[in-house]
Amino acid sequence: MLRMPTTTTENFGARKGPKIAALVVVLIVASIALFTVVGVEDVDAKSTITLSKSVVDMKDNSFDSSVIATFSEVADGYTVEVSSSSNAVSVTASAIENKKSTITVTSGTISSSTGKITATIKVQLNDKTTSPPSKTFTVNVTVGVKSVEIVNESGQSITGKKITLDTAAEKTVKAKFTPTNAYNKNVTWTSSEPSVATITDGKIKALKEGTTKIRVTSADASKTDEITVEVKDIHVTSVTLDPSTASVKMRHQVTLTATILPADATNKNITVSIDNTGLIKKVSQTLSGNKVTIVLEGIPGDKEGTATITVTTEDQKKTANSTIKVERVAVTGVVLKEEAEELEVDEEKTLTYEISPKDATNLKVTWASSNTSVATVDEKGHVKAVSPGTSTITVKTDEGNFTDSCAITVLKTYTIMGTIDGSGNVLNPETLVVKIQEISAKGLYPSFSVLALFQESVSMSSDIVHALQKAKGGEMAIVTLNGSIYFDEDAIDNIDASGKTAGITFTEIPPETYPKFGECYVFEISMTKDGQKNPTSFGSAGPKIAIPHELAEGEDAAKLKVALVYGDGDALLLRNYKFVTDEEEGESAVVFEPPHMSTFMYMFHDSEYISSAGFDIVFVALFLVIVLGLGGGVAFLEFHPVASEKFMNLFDNPNKPPKKPRFPGRSRKNEYDDYYNNDYYR
Repeated sequence: MLRMPTTTTENFGARKGPKIAALVVVLIVASIALFTVVGVEDVDAKSTITLSKSVVDMKDNSFDSSVIATFSEVADGYTVEVSSSSNAVSVTASAIENKKSTITVTSGTISSSTGKITATIKVQLNDKTTSPPSKTFTVNVTVGVKSVEIVNESGQSITGKKITLDTAAEKTVKAKFTPTNAYNKNVTWTSSEPSVATITDGKIKALKEGTTKIRVTSADASKTDEITVEVKDIHVTSVTLDPSTASVKMRHQVTLTATILPADATNKNITVSIDNTGLIKKVSQTLSGNKVTIVLEGIPGDKEGTATITVTTEDQKKTANSTIKVERVAVTGVVLKEEAEELEVDEEKTLTYEISPKDATNLKVTWASSNTSVATVDEKGHVKAVSPGTSTITVKTDEGNFTDSCAITVLKTYTIMGTIDGSGNVLNPETLVVKIQEISAKGLYPSFSVLALFQESVSMSSDIVHALQKAKGGEMAIVTLNGSIYFDEDAIDNIDASGKTAGITFTEIPPETYPKFGECYVFEISMTKDGQKNPTSFGSAGPKIAIPHELAEGEDAAKLKVALVYGDGDALLLRNYKFVTDEEEGESAVVFEPPHMSTFMYMFHDSEYISSAGFDIVFVALFLVIVLGLGGGVAFLEFHPVASEKFMNLFDNPNKPPKKPRFPGRSRKNEYDDYYNNDYYR
């Protein structure tokens, strides 16, 4: 109640009189009424509801009182009202005490085939307002497992709770639930003796003879059931071995087959015994189904004979026998695959032989060298070259004394390999020079080789070239990215080694550089001195050049033409060239011998030759062959022969009178027929 200050009331009444006092009383009553209305609205304001759970999981035919409703505001006369969305779930609420009410949920029998229903429970606080507060929670009711039983695949009970299985057999069982609409039908299967039988997802697998208990346990309520499983072996009743008699040659094989009955016998293991292990041996033994395949091999020896093969089953010890006759195969000859071989000093090679027939029993041989100072041979046919000369290596069979031989020629040539750096420079020149000198001092011919498979250029110290020029029989082979160059003793003499270094450059040129040649292959090959191109004429003693080439579709080796190309695009058709194929190695190449280094072109075109009779011989000798672009082919102008000595002088210097030509380092004979005929034309 609102109280007005006494002093205020009294002063007010004294000054204004009775009418004023009455007005004050009316105001006071109105104030009291106003405050009374405000107080009622505070009490009737909405309360909030808090539930201890939002979801309740429970079984059928049970109750749950775990949900507590808590109210933020309560007053006298407030009540709690609850309701369920499902007839299978009933709900009650206790009276409010300390702003709380206990909600009790009771489930009945669930008839759903799924074994589960869901109900929504509504909790409402009747707080005397037009919109009382409420809250809901969910109740999941599932049908619980009352019992579980192990049944067969058809769902029928297992008689006597016992089944009998053969070893390795399998059988499937199932779990049957009561009630049938139980919600959680998960189970766990176990075997008391897993070494006897195992069970996985209801599938029993019999492993060995014995007894075990198979148990099922439900995940819901841990209900159990079990059966007894007895596993029995299927015993072997017999075994046979086929063929019962057989013959086999030494080093050959024979196959026997053991058949075990019954086919589904549990233990099909057998042992194989041989009474004469010096004649025959077991190679393999394989089981497939109820059959065992046994592979035997005759052992080579001097005497033939027989052996008894016995198989014994591990189960029941059943046996079967087979008699095998082991025969020899006589030697009728021997052949060496190598008829003749050329080796360098210290080079080694193993010769290969074949005895006839291939299945001969005795494969023993002996080896001999007719000249051990030239070549030796060991008991395995491994030949080692000792010194230049010839020797005959003979192989002889132990049985029959059959022989064959290979002629070994040990060359005076001795290969010395040079190594290069990434730029194609030959390394360790001092060591190589010493090696060349040592080989030459022994009377051998040093053959210097360089493999530059990833470089177009090779450069070496001129000291190496000098050493080869001084050595008798010195030669050199350089293999580059684009081709190989071979210098024999005479060609090496014509290498200019007056600088610090000498070398070779072997470059492929795009064929479109010379369009009038048509389809062709162009290479520039140069000698170098101190890293610069060094024009070099070899005369009749030039190197041999080989360019690897695999014939493309439409190319015919018989139509090969090789020409020397001049800077202005004219070309000289060389005569001394050929297409070489190594059938054994599967390789092929264009090989030719040029008179000097230049740009070379080769093609596989049809060509014509036009005579130059009547042309000025000096003009012809200087300009040689003019290449004419004539339609589909290339026409080469061919000139008529002149005297060899005169031709040589024209080649060297057409303005001087004929003279006997000289080459650096040594003289040549006056006849130049070889030079003339081999290098150019008919």
